Amino acid sequence: MEDPRRGIRRSAILGDTGATEFYVTGGTLRPDAPSYAERQADHDLYETLRAGEFAYVLTSRQMGKSSLMARAAARLRQDDARVVVLDLTAFGQGLRSSASSASPHRPT
Repeated sequence: MEDPRRGIRRSAILGDTGATEFYVTGGTLRPDAPSYAERQADHDLYETLRAGEFAYVLTSRQMGKSSLMARAAARLRQDDARVVVLDLTAFGQGLRSSASSASPHRPT
């Protein structure tokens, strides 16, 4: 499909996936997603991990942390690095805090 304003094909912009694959609402973007906007954080995280240093990313919800991690992991794998991704989201779920516990633990 040609864009009459620019004389270019839409598929050249969106790839063969079309608009439904270009726009993603919620969730992690694929490392090759055409809608991903590369940021300084991409470069910083990649360089830090490539140097073998520990890194963490802190920001609020829905700000692209998982997509950033997926892209960094994919790029490191392209460099033949061994990559392990651990999902710790469920770690500690189901535990009750002492403030909400009906009967706090008391040593006998």
